[in-house]
Amino acid sequence: MAAAILFDLDGTLLNTLGSLAEAFNSSLADMSCPPHDIDAYRHFIGNGARVAAMRALPPTRQQLEDINQCVEGFKQHYQANWRSATVFAGIPEILAQLSHLPLAVLSNKDEVFTRQCCDYFFPGVFQAVVGFSETVKAKPDPSGALSIASEFQLNISDLWMVGDTATDMKTACACDMTGVGVLWGFRDRDELANGGATHIINNPSELSGLLGL
Repeated sequence: MAAAILFDLDGTLLNTLGSLAEAFNSSLADMSCPPHDIDAYRHFIGNGARVAAMRALPPTRQQLEDINQCVEGFKQHYQANWRSATVFAGIPEILAQLSHLPLAVLSNKDEVFTRQCCDYFFPGVFQAVVGFSETVKAKPDPSGALSIASEFQLNISDLWMVGDTATDMKTACACDMTGVGVLWGFRDRDELANGGATHIINNPSELSGLLGL
């Protein structure tokens, strides 16, 4: 049984695909680079803004200054449109059912945006919110999950990680957590299974069944 649950943010709690794609495409346009279809960002995002920028930029624009410019442009545009994200269907209900457990968000989104999104879309729901920062490395590095376990004063192996990418499942594996892959997000079943998912679910309500609620 889970002692606490860690949720990924983008693609798990929030459908941010459109807002992220718009912000990155706007940054690319500022740099006179071609845009991408929204669906392309399903595979660009998930490992942090810098990796997404590298994936979005053309092969001829992979210099450090290009990546830095793309990331900074993305941050400026995303600051203007992050509120356009939507909460996935069924998420408010399952979070309410799980309110007896310590709940946390562990995201590769920059810390400032992670906190903004959680405060705006899920006020008062999560006891811990951790995003990418100078002190917390991007998943699948275990540092973020370990810091949450320490804050909750729980053994890391007693936590569950819920997410939509192999990165989330690899994080769970790295920490000996139970990994629950979700299919309503940005990636598919094969990726989640190959990433080491313990369970794979089709909709949020199935999480309560896994927990015996």
